[in-house]
Amino acid sequence: FFYMIVWNLGIVGPIDEGISKIAYRKVCVPISHKLVITQKRLNVDHDERKLDLSCGYHDALKFSFVTGLAPPRLTCDIIPPHYHPPHYCMDTRIKYPSRIPTFEGHRPLWPRYGEYDYVPPQRWLHSIEHGAVVMLYHPCARWGHVQKLRTLVKNCIRKHIITPYLGLTPKRPLALVSWGCRLEMSFVKTADVVAFIRYFALNGPEGHLATDGQYSWGLVEGASVVKGSDFQDSNLCPFYKQRVAKPRVE
Repeated sequence: FFYMIVWNLGIVGPIDEGISKIAYRKVCVPISHKLVITQKRLNVDHDERKLDLSCGYHDALKFSFVTGLAPPRLTCDIIPPHYHPPHYCMDTRIKYPSRIPTFEGHRPLWPRYGEYDYVPPQRWLHSIEHGAVVMLYHPCARWGHVQKLRTLVKNCIRKHIITPYLGLTPKRPLALVSWGCRLEMSFVKTADVVAFIRYFALNGPEGHLATDGQYSWGLVEGASVVKGSDFQDSNLCPFYKQRVAKPRVE
């Protein structure tokens, strides 16, 4: 299948310049469960909730000028060997240098797998470290494309996160994200989605962990074991019987 592939030759370190790029885990001060789940605390990462996550007038106007379908665009970051992303407690704001981050630091508690009204990258990056695939869609994306991608992801891998995301472009308003790589799309081709998941899912430093997460604010539907696979996602996209080629630089 056709891809336009770009390799990001640089790597941006963690937000805190004093933190090395090797394994690091910050231990957060214990806080009562009630305090942790309060909206006041969680809003540190939910700036997008101040915005309208529906397709607003200005975004709809931008999308209306897009003509034609752009080819899928796969980009991957170069990650140092043995790198483990740092954890940041809720008293620290996390901002990312890339539009769609793939490996950087995140919150200690990762989301339960499934579909959300919205979950921020500060959470789903931890899911990616555990080998998950994250599906992102812009609220102005064609709903038929969103539905098709959603169905494919849910039938490919239990360890998935689905959420709207405003960091996508009108040219490619859909994306899949895994450890170190992102696939941006203007349309959904089944073979492309299956290939990305089969070759890039479960690749995080802790990709072998099947345990579900603890964070669930905004969860719409929890993930289920995929028919034809198991809790460990040993068989990715079992419905698709054809072999797919690994994406390569043209």
